Amino acid sequence: MKTLYQINLIALITTVVLYIPALLGMFLHPLLGLIQIISLLVILSKYQSLSSVIKKHITIYMVLVTLLSVPMLFGGDTVLMIFFIGSLVLAIYFVIITYLLYKSKKS
Repeated sequence: MKTLYQINLIALITTVVLYIPALLGMFLHPLLGLIQIISLLVILSKYQSLSSVIKKHITIYMVLVTLLSVPMLFGGDTVLMIFFIGSLVLAIYFVIITYLLYKSKKS
């Protein structure tokens, strides 16, 4: 789980840093999403062995991702901006979840 955490952390930091100069992070943003989807699938494959705290966070994360994705069906510039900002916040939350998972498996 340490590797999962490190990959997500590096992808998140790289994306955020590339947003600073000229929104270059928008090009890396889909890759960050793909990495997090694959990571979520890995975590879900071990769902039964997770602690109740991690299960709660994973469930909250999946609900928030679903709620954020629904407005994308309607499009528009404002919706797109909300999606990018919201998905970055969710990416940070997912890195926190992978960190908690890494720490729980370590101890």
